[in-house]
Amino acid sequence: MFTNDSKSPDCMKVWSAFEQAYVSRDPCQVPMEDYDQLLSTAQPQPTCNSMMFWSGTMEVVHQVSQGCYQTLEDSLLGFLLNGQTWCGKEGSRDTYTSGCPDCDNNPVKSFWRRASAEVRRPQDI
Repeated sequence: MFTNDSKSPDCMKVWSAFEQAYVSRDPCQVPMEDYDQLLSTAQPQPTCNSMMFWSGTMEVVHQVSQGCYQTLEDSLLGFLLNGQTWCGKEGSRDTYTSGCPDCDNNPVKSFWRRASAEVRRPQDI
């Protein structure tokens, strides 16, 4: 799943791209496209060229995906961010993990929409 080779992402670049998407921003104005840099820095890499997309069926898909299928939560970003809450505030360089608003374009919802779109897109062969 995660390896320590030349294809592994640079953690500082990943963190920087992650913060770039939401830090110092209105937490309700973070469109999913703001995670493009993060997803290109730490792109989900399927182990057997097979990613499995799910929506609302997590437990079933994780049982079925054992072996050569991988879900988004099995990727580096999915593993790290699954179940987490984060946001920024205008004018602040801090990351907040509580008190984040539940609005349509908040950082968490926008990340998962963008990451899901990355998994669903046809991969180059």
